[in-house]
Amino acid sequence: MLANADENGEAHIVLCRVLMGRPEAIPAGSSQLHPSSDDYDSAVDNMQNPQWYVVWSKDMNTRILPEYVVSFKCPSLHQMQGSSGATSALKKPSPVARDMFPTLLAEIQRFVPSSKLETLQGTYNRFKKGQMKKDQFIRFLRAFIGDRVLTAVAKKLRGY
Repeated sequence: MLANADENGEAHIVLCRVLMGRPEAIPAGSSQLHPSSDDYDSAVDNMQNPQWYVVWSKDMNTRILPEYVVSFKCPSLHQMQGSSGATSALKKPSPVARDMFPTLLAEIQRFVPSSKLETLQGTYNRFKKGQMKKDQFIRFLRAFIGDRVLTAVAKKLRGY
């Protein structure tokens, strides 16, 4: 509900794994920026039934692992107000999407310094030979290339 549609009518949400640790209760909408003591790692709005979760900015790089970007068509605000349930039109993967890595890597090479290309190709070859699982290869790509480059390449390949 907090995602805004872009110029193409799509909204994007990042799904993450989060290590909450020991949460403390703070009221929803609080402007608190840090834990009240070293006894707490994070915060929630309600200890029994949390609706909002807070990871302090000082810990975000060690407690949050972005895993996926979910893109979906978002109905206009008028449609959302007029209906009881919003539906989203998800894109069906094209046949190319099943084996998108060769196309993706060919495009990534335009953004990556030549010093990284050998490592990238070697890791892809290990993946092709079955020496690395798909999720491991994707994690490698995200860490080695970066999410910004991957997002830019994916948008370009999808025609945005």
